[in-house]
Amino acid sequence: MYGSSRKFVFCSPISPMTTGTAVYFEKILRRILSTGLVDVRDLVILTDSKLIDGVLPKTYLNVEVRDYKSWPHVVANNETWFLFLANNEFHAFAHEIIDDVRNINAGKVISIVHEPSNYMLIRHLSYNRMSGYNPERLVQGMVCQFGEKSRRLLHDADQGLTDNIFNHVVLAQSGLYNKSDEIWTHSRYAAAVLQVEYIGKLQNLPFKIFSHPKDDLKRYSQSGTAPREKFRIGIFGWISLAKRVREVLVGLRLALDRLDHASRLDIELIVVGKLPSDPNYNVINMAEFLHLKENVRFLGYQPDEEFEQLLATCSIVYNLRFPSCGETSGTINLAQGAGAKIVKTAYQAMHEEPAHEEITFLPFLESFAVASSICKNYENWKLGLWDVSFRSNADDELESAPIELGILEEILNGTRNISSVEKLSS
Repeated sequence: MYGSSRKFVFCSPISPMTTGTAVYFEKILRRILSTGLVDVRDLVILTDSKLIDGVLPKTYLNVEVRDYKSWPHVVANNETWFLFLANNEFHAFAHEIIDDVRNINAGKVISIVHEPSNYMLIRHLSYNRMSGYNPERLVQGMVCQFGEKSRRLLHDADQGLTDNIFNHVVLAQSGLYNKSDEIWTHSRYAAAVLQVEYIGKLQNLPFKIFSHPKDDLKRYSQSGTAPREKFRIGIFGWISLAKRVREVLVGLRLALDRLDHASRLDIELIVVGKLPSDPNYNVINMAEFLHLKENVRFLGYQPDEEFEQLLATCSIVYNLRFPSCGETSGTINLAQGAGAKIVKTAYQAMHEEPAHEEITFLPFLESFAVASSICKNYENWKLGLWDVSFRSNADDELESAPIELGILEEILNGTRNISSVEKLSS
């Protein structure tokens, strides 16, 4: 143990922030601390106190917590910083840090990228002049991808002349390239995007790919909390356009119309996650319009344990993504340990995730594919022909240690063999 001879700084949202990364980070930190190989005095967490009502806990899992503004954005030669970057407001402070941070001598900055395209967040921050951003800074963030065309492209986007997909393919992350010593992703796809889209020269900038933590949620089934008297379909995570909730609702309506009345009583859909405030994406109204009131329940945001328990009660989980799918999903990894069938979108990074089925994201076909999937799986469930084993090609799956092993390796700085902490991956 270092006993404060070296500092390891985590820049991440933490609970009670209602974001998947806060849950994800807690799992990582618990597993690292559980080895007994890490002294908590060597660790510090930087986060944004305003996102937790300005009341910042002094510690989190016994690790010191500081507001990111109270800590110098300077990586000293005895420090390693891990920055968790994603495309939502809870990560705004981490983007501010990666753009501002200065690295001194042997200090190290490791950027853990949850989504390669962060244009929508950076644009929001820039036009509202938040977290030190402004429109000119947004342009400079795009230069790494589009060079001298950046200003014109941004002008066209502001005038509504670009397709919606533009929002999901622009990186806008110059700080990521200029300030990172290493970039970690959760998929080969994301690593490839970050390398291919950069128009400059990446001078020996290492990319590493680490999987999400895996959890066996079958413990909830074994404890009797996962009844299967109904064919339960689940959608989990923040509710947004990219999660394809509307398309699943339409697919469910089509499926119920194909089935007899008795079968319809067997089927229910639970939607678990924070509902959007966007009046243009009101999925509750849509469910009522489709006459699905008897078959659909919107359960809203759920604490971690309740979230996992509900996941374990599902027969099938739809984890669909489009148009934003630059990274894999933490909820699909949870679903893999829940004893449920998983249906994913055949798109971008989702190709790398093991699942039982994949369906198209193409307009007008997606909901029909969902309907066929529901009918086929319901009939198999009803006949007792239910098989949740994976048959994916092992050569296509991501072979990588979970990210907490990568962090431990950095923390231990090569002084211990990584096999001494292999229990984290079990």
